[in-house]
Amino acid sequence: FFEISIVFALVLLAAPHTQVYYFILILPAYLLLFDHLFSKPGNRFWKGLLTLSYLLIGFRAPLRILDRILPLPFACPYIQLTNILNFPFYGLLLLLILLAHFYRQIGAVCSGEKENA
Repeated sequence: FFEISIVFALVLLAAPHTQVYYFILILPAYLLLFDHLFSKPGNRFWKGLLTLSYLLIGFRAPLRILDRILPLPFACPYIQLTNILNFPFYGLLLLLILLAHFYRQIGAVCSGEKENA
């Protein structure tokens, strides 16, 4: 399942623009990593990176509401400001790093189990 999650994240990385509806493709990756990380104690660093990645990508939806309540004094809305600063891209990059790290870790565990069997 890690392989499919990595492929979906790479597809989003290769997309010419990051629209919110594309991010449905990386929900399985987040669910997989949240399950893997939060089922065990410890790993505060990795849990923090995963949460930061999720916030960088997913924080855009509440910003749409904030645009209507408190508009910025200049013409650029909050959501466009996050696009200019590439927040979703950095969140996706963090997600790919986490997926690659835990794929290596889980792959080593699985290959060790096969050798012992």
